[in-house]
Amino acid sequence: MPEALLEVLEWNGTALVPLTIMEEGANTLLSTNLNTNPSGDVNTDGYARVTGTGGAATLSRQSGTGADGKAGFIRATWTTASTSGGGINVLPSLAPDTVPVGGVRTIQHRVRTSKACTISFGGYIRAASTAVSAVGQTKFTLAANTWTPVTQVLPAATSAGDNIYLYAYFDGAANAPGVGDFIDLDMGMVQEGSVADPYYDGDTPDTITDKFEWVGLTGQSRSVRRDARGGALQAVIVT
Repeated sequence: MPEALLEVLEWNGTALVPLTIMEEGANTLLSTNLNTNPSGDVNTDGYARVTGTGGAATLSRQSGTGADGKAGFIRATWTTASTSGGGINVLPSLAPDTVPVGGVRTIQHRVRTSKACTISFGGYIRAASTAVSAVGQTKFTLAANTWTPVTQVLPAATSAGDNIYLYAYFDGAANAPGVGDFIDLDMGMVQEGSVADPYYDGDTPDTITDKFEWVGLTGQSRSVRRDARGGALQAVIVT
């Protein structure tokens, strides 16, 4: 059904007749960010520290400015050095998802570390606690104290899934965190398909073409991108 009808008058050469302009498709859902706590704007729900071998770490919500320019992001800080690995898990409760057989998902975050290092960023599709896709993982080289975008396509589900598990870790012994080292996460997205949209959440400013909104609580729910323009305009002469 047309989203909007605008009736104006047009001269047809002998008389004024109504010209109806129909706008089709406005407010169409274009995509969904399935991450229900993408930036730690309110709390650390859905995130967990991974201390690595022999390490100890704390998990916190930081109130400083994050990668998105807003206050709030997630940080794991090491109080005891790890000899190998360590990082942050993004738990399945953060991205509950109905994934059909063959379904593909794309994940992305902004990551920052206290030192120049290599991290592993990846995840997989699960059903309860059982993996139903292969692990999708990529190693990224990060400069110290620099927000870096990382993206990964998760392989297709071999059976139906119901959540997404993902992580960002210091990679192995060569990159293990020492005392005081940290890893930060911000701007998380989980999307259907194998193509990553530019990051958005419900606080992203609307544009001429797109509008953004939280599905539920601000900063604590899925967010959606909708068509702000609608479809093509059609002119119909009403006689």
